[in-house]
Amino acid sequence: MNIKEHWVAYCSGNPRESTEDDWNNFVVDTFLSWRERQLKFDPNTSQHPEKSHTDCAEALCGFTQFIEGTDTYQELIDFEPLRHDP
Repeated sequence: MNIKEHWVAYCSGNPRESTEDDWNNFVVDTFLSWRERQLKFDPNTSQHPEKSHTDCAEALCGFTQFIEGTDTYQELIDFEPLRHDP
């Protein structure tokens, strides 16, 4: 599913009624889903037993890494001006 499809589903099919808070929460949810996928498939997470899962997650797949190097974040940026269109 692409960003638009996820967004429309997130808004229960009615993006015209969405708020700024809805968008911000959607971006956070998108980031958390991305991070969960990264951690699930990143072999480096198990190579740092001295770090907690949270510390390792932040070091390897924090929000900075998300905004600086993912296609997903670029899709969010490109889609944001269109988010109220059905």
